[in-house]
Amino acid sequence: MITQFDLFERNGAGWERLSMRHVQRHHSERTVREAAEQAGLHVVATHGLVGTSARDPADEDEHDRILYVARRSGLAG
Repeated sequence: MITQFDLFERNGAGWERLSMRHVQRHHSERTVREAAEQAGLHVVATHGLVGTSARDPADEDEHDRILYVARRSGLAG
């Protein structure tokens, strides 16, 4: 998914434009968990996101994005 942001700020009598392009990529849950483990992290929770609302349980087919919550491996919790 590609999102284009165009921000306008008044600059004296005119406007200044700032454009940003944000590219999102999908990574499977397995890939995310493996990357976390390789970085010394342990995934402790996942939440599905629709817009700005968190939904549980996380479901790749139902939610726009999945939020992964992780902490350093070996920490008691």
